[in-house]
Amino acid sequence: MKKLLFLYFLFFFYQNLIWGQCIPIDVVITDTTCQNQNISITNNTSTPLSYEWDFCPGDMAAAPTVALSGKYPTIGRADGLDMINDNQSYYAFVIASSGNLFRLDFGSSFNNTPTVNDLGFVIQGYDISMIKDNVGIWHAYIATTNNKVYRIDFSNGISGAFTTTDLGNFNGIVSSPRAIRAYRSGSDIYIFVTSSNLNTLSIVKFSGGVSGATSTRSFNISGTSQLIGLAVGKECDSFYSIISDVSLQKIFMIDLGSNPLDSTQTTIQEIAPLQGITTYELDVVIENNNYYLLLPSFNGTLYQANFAGSIINTDPTLVNLGDFNVLDRILGAEFLKDSSLVAGMVYNYTTYDLHTITYPNNCNASSPVSQDTAPTGIYYSSPGWQYIEIKGIDNTGGITLYRDSVDILPLPVVNFSTDKTC
Repeated sequence: MKKLLFLYFLFFFYQNLIWGQCIPIDVVITDTTCQNQNISITNNTSTPLSYEWDFCPGDMAAAPTVALSGKYPTIGRADGLDMINDNQSYYAFVIASSGNLFRLDFGSSFNNTPTVNDLGFVIQGYDISMIKDNVGIWHAYIATTNNKVYRIDFSNGISGAFTTTDLGNFNGIVSSPRAIRAYRSGSDIYIFVTSSNLNTLSIVKFSGGVSGATSTRSFNISGTSQLIGLAVGKECDSFYSIISDVSLQKIFMIDLGSNPLDSTQTTIQEIAPLQGITTYELDVVIENNNYYLLLPSFNGTLYQANFAGSIINTDPTLVNLGDFNVLDRILGAEFLKDSSLVAGMVYNYTTYDLHTITYPNNCNASSPVSQDTAPTGIYYSSPGWQYIEIKGIDNTGGITLYRDSVDILPLPVVNFSTDKTC
């Protein structure tokens, strides 16, 4: 009996070591309520978090729609683009092969026809990644054709004058950079860069902000040929990178642990179900408590990989969404979840067509989203089960997911039925 108790102790001890990296979210939500009646939410979570509540998740269970946003020969060939929401104004930044940087202003919705602003020559680049620092200033990082990384600071607002800084190649670790991603962890900024000729992933940490002291690491992804596509994120307190090899048509998951600069925490494995896809762009979207990887292939086919509730060390379910009879020759693409809506853009580098991709969002909640600790005034206008997604973010950028549900009962009718109603 003592041996059995000891084994139980070991089990729970190691379970806490593994799962203790996720901050537990302790939320109590009404099990049942009526149409148009506020649900009750109590948040007992002890660790301070910032929250993203989605009262209408589940968009990505349905097929998206594709629409032509416009044809932009003035931009020409473009390999990299990024989408942002700045105080409910929507923008896309495109770095053209000419070296010019373009800002597309969409106004209040990505579905609007944008105004194209040529911001002038910056540097010939392959990819661009936008990031907002901890004091609210936007920055762009560009991987360039001259083996360097450049940073653009929008200190005067996203539409104001900007400054450009040559960050160099960080003692030679950046060579033939092809994809770049920026990630904020508290006040620290990380950039991740793939090098297509060295088959390496390079990581640079700027401590305390974009101008802080730098720490670097670069390592080879063995057995690869041409690394290009890159996605970066966090699950609980563990960083991860997903990289595509366009020559071998393989996708790799890199678990970087809580410290991306510590080689002892890194594991690399191929995501076998994704073999055979040629993609220059990868994006992760968290929706309805699931991690989705969007893979727009070069030939226009859009793939969607569902990793369910954990993206690290999990084999996904792959869905082929097709090319919608319009998508082709995709190098630049971007997907994000904004508010309760999942949207994306893909750019055809030969026809210069920009298409928007939107997932349906049929929401009957009084407010689809909230960033409050315990939202109030939330009700549903239609009966049935409603899921509620909660994303908690700690002060290091660590992400914890939680999902609950509530049964919305129909309003009573004048009859003698014994069916369950309000």
